[in-house]
Amino acid sequence: MRGELDKYLRYILILLLLVFSYLILKSYLITLVTGLITAYISFPIYNFFTKKLKNKSLAATITILILTLIFLIPIVLIGNILISEATIIYQTTDITQIETLILEKINLNLDESTQQLINDGIKQAAQYLLTSTSTFLLTVPQKMANLLILFFVLFYSFKDGKGIVLRLKTAIPFSEKSKKVFIDKFKITINSLLYGEIVISILEWFIATLGFILIGVGSPALWGSLVGFVALFPAIGPAAIWIPLTAYYFLTGQTTTAIFLGLFGFFIMTFLLDTIVRAKILGLKGHIHPVIVLLGILGGLATFGVIGLLIGPLILVLLKLSFEIYLRNKHEA
Repeated sequence: MRGELDKYLRYILILLLLVFSYLILKSYLITLVTGLITAYISFPIYNFFTKKLKNKSLAATITILILTLIFLIPIVLIGNILISEATIIYQTTDITQIETLILEKINLNLDESTQQLINDGIKQAAQYLLTSTSTFLLTVPQKMANLLILFFVLFYSFKDGKGIVLRLKTAIPFSEKSKKVFIDKFKITINSLLYGEIVISILEWFIATLGFILIGVGSPALWGSLVGFVALFPAIGPAAIWIPLTAYYFLTGQTTTAIFLGLFGFFIMTFLLDTIVRAKILGLKGHIHPVIVLLGILGGLATFGVIGLLIGPLILVLLKLSFEIYLRNKHEA
């Protein structure tokens, strides 16, 4: 009787510790997961430097510096192109003409009450912008803390990664054979999702830029780069770029360009590439059903933010695999 009571008390203690640990780490959970996934992806780089330098701490530091440069250099290069083309658009676009055309298209005769509503709306928009800026400035210390934690997670994941993996393997409640299947599927799924997201982003950037050139859209490199960027965020997608562009060309009287751009945007960019091809590519290498991929991405984004692109499908795939292992073990028993 005493033994049973002790067992239940241990379970309750572990459960309480898990709950309190979650409450402590909740604000940094996404940062922790991001660090672990980044460490997993870049572990071959760390291994290379470990073999060459024979020093784990130095190898981890160099790997983190390389990762930082890998993220910063493309941002700077693409940023220069975008700023250059955005400047051209600003210098060659007549804002007053666009405003006049908008009013003509929607045929508004503004009375005093409507003008007052518009003025109030502008004031509210300005107030929202001011509040958003203030909020961003207030969260800068939090963002710096997240960045610091990310670097710490990366550093110690590199140094102690193999030991962590071994401990996690022993914690998985399956037989050795099932553990191997589970871990192999985890690796395949992560690699498939990472590979797929990169391929989709590049594919959408290339197709969008080519399409914009053929249709005659101004500054195609700018808009194509933006499409490639938003391709990483399925909840936004290329529609965030081609819909405003289509509206602009329609309002400025370039109806033919607007029609072709709208058709290209809806059927090629959004329907074909961002929906069908995305689900197909992400599931192809890892043999994951497209429905699981799509639901995982959308649900993951809503729950975890950007990192949900990977976490969402991964959780659903591992849940499906766990259920299959359970049924197989039950059948064998």
